[in-house]
Amino acid sequence: MLLVGGPNWRQLVREPFFDVTFVPALQLWYPEDVIRRSVRMYMPRTYERLVEGYDTVYLSYSEPRFFDHGMVAWFSDSVVEGGRGMILQGSGRFFFPWLGTSLVDVSPVEELPGFPGGMGAVWLRVLEPEDALMSSLPWSEIGDHGWFVGAQGVKAKSGALVLADKVPVGSGTATPFLTFWEVGGGRCLSETPVYAVDNKEGNPFTSWEFHGDFVRNKVLYASGRYIPQDIFLLHEVGLALERCHQIIGSLIVMEEFVSGLGADTGPLEVEIDRADGRLGEIERTYLGFEFDESLCMAESLIVGLSGAFELAVVLKDRAMVWIYVIEWAILTGTGVLAGSVVWALMVRRRLYRDVYSTRFSGRVWG
Repeated sequence: MLLVGGPNWRQLVREPFFDVTFVPALQLWYPEDVIRRSVRMYMPRTYERLVEGYDTVYLSYSEPRFFDHGMVAWFSDSVVEGGRGMILQGSGRFFFPWLGTSLVDVSPVEELPGFPGGMGAVWLRVLEPEDALMSSLPWSEIGDHGWFVGAQGVKAKSGALVLADKVPVGSGTATPFLTFWEVGGGRCLSETPVYAVDNKEGNPFTSWEFHGDFVRNKVLYASGRYIPQDIFLLHEVGLALERCHQIIGSLIVMEEFVSGLGADTGPLEVEIDRADGRLGEIERTYLGFEFDESLCMAESLIVGLSGAFELAVVLKDRAMVWIYVIEWAILTGTGVLAGSVVWALMVRRRLYRDVYSTRFSGRVWG
């Protein structure tokens, strides 16, 4: 998958179902020069490489102005002619400018002229509960996480399927939230949320316990791949895998820190390599849809990593002890030297009689 934008990249990169190339292109997070450099570095060089290398293009809060017309045409052609999937996600300047490009023919929604903008609360409503994507998530448990701060002025095109929409709390027109259709030889899913802020903690929907499962499943859906329906089991496996990644990441940081102190990190490196190998086995089991087994393996790895973490703490404490000893020696030596100088200047001078003047005796030695 080619992920262009910003949000959800860390989760998607770690998800075993996907092999992700990430192009940082969200100006809320990255400076414009970084975005343009990322596009030059990570975007496929030709249309053929795009189609051969990726089954889905995920445009997530990106802007078409960072891509030349040729690249934008590649996106739309990869769907219509290449039979690939696409996700078009965003709001405002991260969505509507794409409808002014060739992607307007690929998108299942179009701009609704004269739509009154506003920031009132809207609630998510599932319209197709039997659909493969919608049935893979427990929408009945979304509760207070199912609201946004406004609506997008879009409408579904004829032939498109609105999976979920956003209904205003007061008066107003419901607008699409998730819209899907098959176009040409491929598929396109549009997602038009409106968030209060650009971080997870401030947005009810992205703070939903199953939001990570939603991200994974919508990519599978747009790719035309099977979506596992073991909702709660898959959720537990995802949490366990994320915990494994976090612990291994913490161990790597500890190893780099302790190594910088000059300590021997060989035993810790062995533990990290063993954990990486074990994680690879878990992910292969996961890809075989053996979710019960992969969950047991992940939980076992988490327990085993506690010993590696204790080893990292011991190595760190041992290195810090030597640092303390060296610092103590330096401070003690400095104190002794300073004390000697003070003693020489302030104490030994009292052993000598003050001399106020000197004179030459005038004797001549012959």
